[in-house]
Amino acid sequence: MAIKSKKKTAEKTKAVLHSLENTPRCIKPKVKSKSDVADYLNFLRALASPERLSILKALEAHPLCTSDIEQRFFMEQSTASHHLTTLLRANIVNCRI
Repeated sequence: MAIKSKKKTAEKTKAVLHSLENTPRCIKPKVKSKSDVADYLNFLRALASPERLSILKALEAHPLCTSDIEQRFFMEQSTASHHLTTLLRANIVNCRI
């Protein structure tokens, strides 16, 4: 598996945004500003991880705490916390205290 540099990722992101400018208006995503684009990219990046997708599938059934996720997916606490923080920042999950 090749490791892509951030520069190549940025170039691909620019290419995708450029192609969106040339798509018909009826299928364009409603992006109003650069912050909307950043939010959309954060959302897609959060879903790009197989581990996070597995966590989401488990959370569909019922709420889980970090320790439950650690045990279920055989993760270190820091790894589970990282995945949950990524999902939280992308507004995919919410935190209940």
